[in-house]
Amino acid sequence: MHAPKPATTLPEPIDRLVREAESDAERVVGWVRIAVGVVLLAGGAFVVELLGAAAEHQPRRTGLLAIASAAALFVALGALSLLVVARGWHRHWMTWLLATADAAIVIVALREGLAFAGLGGNWIAALPAVWAAPIVLSVGALRYSPGVQLWVTALLMTGLVGVAVTAGFAAFPETHAAQGSPLLDHEVGRLFAQRPYLMRAVMLALIGLVT
Repeated sequence: MHAPKPATTLPEPIDRLVREAESDAERVVGWVRIAVGVVLLAGGAFVVELLGAAAEHQPRRTGLLAIASAAALFVALGALSLLVVARGWHRHWMTWLLATADAAIVIVALREGLAFAGLGGNWIAALPAVWAAPIVLSVGALRYSPGVQLWVTALLMTGLVGVAVTAGFAAFPETHAAQGSPLLDHEVGRLFAQRPYLMRAVMLALIGLVT
């Protein structure tokens, strides 16, 4: 007499509950994406107006276009996820795809932000868009999927490091322009040096791990 083989799939009632929970979580995440996009657009427009006069090396329209593009991508992705859930099209693999898109939008927004302001990689923490990273990680906890959360954490960490390095990262940033005029106080510049960034990286990674 042979022992019964273990089931490879969840019973239908449990599987249905899991799918419903994933859909509900993605619906909430979709609304958060739209909210982040709207706030990013409003805040970005304000920042561009403030920096427009100082950033003479690029037209003000270029900076606004970069911020508006990132905001539009968040809104579009949020609307897409809401549509997918409303139509009953949502599947588990879509969660991975949408989460990957979240991380990609944050990284692109940071890269364009540094380029517009004409700043090196050391100043990435000064960009408003950097706060979208912990928001993405925190909201991702609603999915109750450790695998997806670890994947997004790895993407964000890798992307942040990549953007900082490619934009020019120094162990200690320059606090004076080429003409010798001070860009900022020397003590403030130390906050954007290598060691503080190591602590920021650890804290961001912990956010992803504990959520």
